[in-house]
Amino acid sequence: MRKFVLFLKTWAFYFALSSYSQASFGATIVFDGQAVDVQNSFKILEDKSRSLSAEAAFSRLSEFKGLTEDELAKGYSNAAYWVYLEIKNKSSVSDVTLAAVYPVVELQTYRIETRLQVMPLFEGRRSGAILTQSPGSVGKYLVRLTSSQFLNLQMVLKTKSELVDQENTENMLLALIFGVFLTAFFTNFLMFLLIRQRGYLYYLLFSVVNCHLAFIAIKFPTSILEWGGLDWDFLAFPYSTAGVLTTFFFVRNFLNTKKEFPRLDRAMQFYMFGVAVIGIREFISFTPAQATFADQYYQIGVILLVTAGVKSFRRGFYPARYYLLALLCFLMGIVTFLSLATGVLKMNAFTMNALLIGQTGEMLLMSIALSSKLKIIERESAQSLFKTQVLRQISHDLINSLAIIKMSAEYSHSIGVDKSRTQILRAAGSIEDIVKQVHDRSLIQNSSDEKDSLTPLEDVFSDLSFAYEDKAKHKGIKLNFKILRPDLNVTIKRSILSQQILGNILSNAIKFSEPGTDIAVVADERGSRQVQISIRDRGQGIPSSRILEMLREDSEISSHTGTAGEKGLGIGLSIVKNCLRDCHGILKIKSVMKEQSISDHGTTFTVVIRRNEKLWTSILVAIRQSGLKLKGALREAWALS
Repeated sequence: MRKFVLFLKTWAFYFALSSYSQASFGATIVFDGQAVDVQNSFKILEDKSRSLSAEAAFSRLSEFKGLTEDELAKGYSNAAYWVYLEIKNKSSVSDVTLAAVYPVVELQTYRIETRLQVMPLFEGRRSGAILTQSPGSVGKYLVRLTSSQFLNLQMVLKTKSELVDQENTENMLLALIFGVFLTAFFTNFLMFLLIRQRGYLYYLLFSVVNCHLAFIAIKFPTSILEWGGLDWDFLAFPYSTAGVLTTFFFVRNFLNTKKEFPRLDRAMQFYMFGVAVIGIREFISFTPAQATFADQYYQIGVILLVTAGVKSFRRGFYPARYYLLALLCFLMGIVTFLSLATGVLKMNAFTMNALLIGQTGEMLLMSIALSSKLKIIERESAQSLFKTQVLRQISHDLINSLAIIKMSAEYSHSIGVDKSRTQILRAAGSIEDIVKQVHDRSLIQNSSDEKDSLTPLEDVFSDLSFAYEDKAKHKGIKLNFKILRPDLNVTIKRSILSQQILGNILSNAIKFSEPGTDIAVVADERGSRQVQISIRDRGQGIPSSRILEMLREDSEISSHTGTAGEKGLGIGLSIVKNCLRDCHGILKIKSVMKEQSISDHGTTFTVVIRRNEKLWTSILVAIRQSGLKLKGALREAWALS
C-alpha cells in the first residue's frame, strides 16, 4: 500500500512538472546577447526556515508572488528566497550565465524540464550558474538565493565571456586598491618598528581589521572567506564589532581625548563597552534584528567620532583636519553600504565597492594625520631641547655674574672699593644684557606660534640696515645690501626673519669682523620655490671642526669675544637654528681661515627659505619679467638704429 501511495505522489509530481514546463508562468525575460538586469521580471517564495528542497518549492509554485523593484533588497535575513523565472534566448550564443549582482549572495539554479536539473556553477567572485541555453529556446528556472550578510535579489544575465571580462576588470581595480593598502600598512609597520610609538600600533590594528572587513563585504579575493581556516562568512557580524573597537582605540590615542576631553572620553569608553556586548551577543546567536540594532547603535559612534574631531580641530590640533576628511570618506562608504542593505541605492560597480574605496581613502588620510601629529611631537621635543639649552646657557652666565658680584662684595676691603665697584657694575651690566635679550627676543616663547605671511625682502633689508648700520659704523665696517632679483618675497613673519634669523647672523658678523672691512648681504632666488640669503664677513674664519659642531641640532655653542672685545650670550645661533627648523629653512656655513688666505678669508652664512608663491603669481611675475626684457631689447635696438 505504501509503495502504491509513493507511486501516485511521484506520478503526480512529474505530471505537474511536465505541465509547468509547457505552460507559461509570469513574464518572460528576453536575452539578446546584451547584459540584462533581472530585477522584477520574476516571482518569489520566502522560505523562512531555509528547509525547502527544490522539489518542495516547485510543488508550491502557485504560492509564488510578484514583487516590485523596491522589494529586491531584503536586508539582514536568515530566510532563503526561491525565484521562478523564464528566459527566452534570442541571441546567437548558448553560454547564457545568470549571476547574483552582489558577491555575498549565494545562488543555486535548477532548470525545469521533465525533472529538476541542477545547473553548473559559475566559478568567480559572484555566485552564478551557467544555463547553456540554445538560441531561440525558452528556459524555465527555479533559483534559490541566500546570504549570511545582507540579501539582495538583484541578478544579471550575461554571456559567460562577458561576465569573466567584467570580473577580471573589477579584480584589477581591487588588486590595485589592495596593493595600496599593503604599501601603506608596511610603511606604517616599519615606522612603528623604528620609533615604537603607540599611535602606529593602534593605526595598524585599525587599518588591518577595517580593510579586512571591507574585503570580506565584497568577497575579494575569492578565498578570503576561508583565510586562516576560519569561517569568516559566519564570523562577519561579530567580527565587525572589532572594526568599531579598533577605530575607537586609535581615535582616543590620536586625539588624546583622555587628557583633552575627559567627559567625551568617558562617553567613548561606555560606548565601546556596548559594542563589545553586541559582539559577544552576535557571536553566541545572530538574528537580523540584532544586526539592525547594531547598525543603529553604530550611528551613535559616528556622532562621537565627529564630535571628537571637531573639538580637536577647534582647539588648534591641525592634524584633526586630515582625520575629519578620513572620517568623511569612511562615512560615505558606510552610508552607501547600509543603503544597499535597505534598498535605497541600486547595486552597481561604484556602490558595490564604495565601502572599500572609502575605507582605503580613510586609511591613507589617517596615515597622513598620524605623520602630521608625529611632526608636531618632534617639533615640540626640539622646542623643549632648545629651551633647555637656552636656559642652561643663561643660567651659566647669570651664575658667573652673580659670583663676581658676591666675591667683589666679600673681598672689597682687600681689593679696594673702586675696583670692587667696577667689577660689580660690569657683572650687573652683563645681567642686564641677559634680561634684555630674553625680553626682546622672547626666547622661551615658541616663535612658530605666529602665522607665516608673505614678506618682501626689501622690507627685511630695510629693517636690518636701520638696526645694525650704526653698530657697524661705530666699528668702521661697511654694510652692503643687495637683492639680485626684484620683488623677492618669502613666506615667513617679517620680525622673525629680520630679528631672530638674519639679525643674529649679521650681529655676529659685525662682532667678529675686523675694523675697516665690509659685510655683504645678498639675496637671490634658488630655483623657482626658494630664496637664498647670504651674509659674508671678513673675519678670522671658523675651523671646519667647529662648523660641524655649530650645525648639529643638539650642540651648545659657547660665547666668544669679538674683535673689539664684544661679549655675548652664545645663544644667537641656537635661535637661528630653532626658527629655521620651524619654517623648514636650511642653514649653511662656509668659512676660510685667515691662515689659509690673507686676501680672501672670512665666513659666509647662507639661509635658504621657501617662497611658496601661488602658481598664478609666479606666472604673472614671469610674464612681467619677459615684458621688461623685451622692452629693454627694443630700447637697445632702437638706440642702435
